[in-house]
Amino acid sequence: VGPAALVGVGTAVIPADFEDSENITVAAVTSGTGEHMATTMASQKCAERLYFCTKRGRGGTNTETNEEEAMESFVLNDFMEHPGVKNSHSAGAIGVMAVKKMPKGYFLHFAHNTDSFALASMHSGEREPKCVMSRIGDSGVVVQGGRKIRVE
Repeated sequence: VGPAALVGVGTAVIPADFEDSENITVAAVTSGTGEHMATTMASQKCAERLYFCTKRGRGGTNTETNEEEAMESFVLNDFMEHPGVKNSHSAGAIGVMAVKKMPKGYFLHFAHNTDSFALASMHSGEREPKCVMSRIGDSGVVVQGGRKIRVE
């Protein structure tokens, strides 16, 4: 991902809270239509959604959900339905990769609304990266996936 070099827009990190016994941390990077990513503070919003497991509900409320729905809802509701994106003449393209560190491992999540999205990941116990070319095809508006890396 070639993220926008602006904190909150193209990159965001939510560090572990000192009082959180699980030491949950989230980092997110986005790539896409820069003007729309800036208007929506895309990476920061995605990181918050994944960290708190929430999605945008009616009237802008936060509704509890799981990580998969949080990622999909981020693209569909927080990004695509944002007035700055929805009412724009330019396409609202976005791809996001986010990592959530939890006690038993790391979870890599990705989502995109573009025709294709290439990504690779690798951890210290692997000899070569895992590469994916995700394509939207006929599956709908958002494609998403993920990977779990267990920590012993």
